Amino acid sequence: MIFLFFFGLILNLNNFEYYYWGLYIFGEHKSYAYVAPVKQEIFSDFIDVEWGRDGHWVGLKADGTLWEWGNISIGTLGKYSIKESLNKPRKIEGIPKIISFCIGLFIIALDENGKVWIGSNYLKKCFSFGVERCLDNYPEKIKNLPKIKKLAHKFSHFLALGEDGFVYAWGTNDSGELGNGKHSILPMDPQLEPSKVLNLSNVIEISTGHHFSIALRKDGKVFSWGSNNRGQLGNGTYNDRGEPKMIEDLHNIISISAGSEHCIALSKDGKVYVWGSNRFGQLGCKGIDKTNKPIEVKGIGKIISVSAGFSSSYALDKKGFIWAFGKNEYGELGNGSKMNAFSPVNVANLKNVIQIKALSQGAIAKVKSK
Repeated sequence: MIFLFFFGLILNLNNFEYYYWGLYIFGEHKSYAYVAPVKQEIFSDFIDVEWGRDGHWVGLKADGTLWEWGNISIGTLGKYSIKESLNKPRKIEGIPKIISFCIGLFIIALDENGKVWIGSNYLKKCFSFGVERCLDNYPEKIKNLPKIKKLAHKFSHFLALGEDGFVYAWGTNDSGELGNGKHSILPMDPQLEPSKVLNLSNVIEISTGHHFSIALRKDGKVFSWGSNNRGQLGNGTYNDRGEPKMIEDLHNIISISAGSEHCIALSKDGKVYVWGSNRFGQLGCKGIDKTNKPIEVKGIGKIISVSAGFSSSYALDKKGFIWAFGKNEYGELGNGSKMNAFSPVNVANLKNVIQIKALSQGAIAKVKSK
């Protein structure tokens, strides 16, 4: 089962504007395909916004309160009514001050004390509406975790990076994505209790794809584990792995991001490396369907930030322009068309961009005001 949801992050500071392009779902029966960037005033109240399952929007305000709107999914952190649709943001009650969050199949949130929160529907293994035991949802704290500083969750498993530099994982483990050396016997049968990822320490960044995980170590080395049918682990094989292995061909990496079946990484010298599926051009090159080793993206200059969407990729250069490549069914590349791109193209009508973040089928940019 593949869940088509991914997330964006927006930091709301003075003198900045926010633009979105691609598939935009807001409320029941409301969806648009923006093939070029459109200014979004709705994000102005928040310091952090993400879009999850079926058009479920979540925003974090500067005061640490978490809000939701759009199509409220079963993965909410707060109370909900079945298939409820909200036109305006509603505060999620019953949680302490939040500093960051992710939304995939469920919302997970990190509070100011390093504790992780999730809706009780997860602990009851609720994956769809209409189940009686799933009608009473409320916030629950994830137990048996140390103090956490970062979260990653985009599909159906979760990663948490501890202040101790170790990574902790829970959720589905169909392909070894939890990195504990095991695999689930039944599909979509999640591990509810976190376990430490094996043979991995001094981690500074984490990211999740569809049934696989990647992590960046302090020394610039990248590790991967889980599903590998499209080479998304970048380790030279197409075999799944139940524990981390270092990607030998990557050095001096400073940022990583996982898509559904591909990954993108940024090196200290501004070069971009990609690996995994190239079915829609998300690796930025022609002539290959997939690769199990990292390759460099050419023709985009020096890059300062990268982000992977579901089947598309984004790179922000030092001049403030965005390069995009891959799937473009809903205008995900923001270049005014709906044609997939196997070579990098510029996002239209945007300059002075200081941040780019991918969602599942679109992206958000933070731009300096004119």
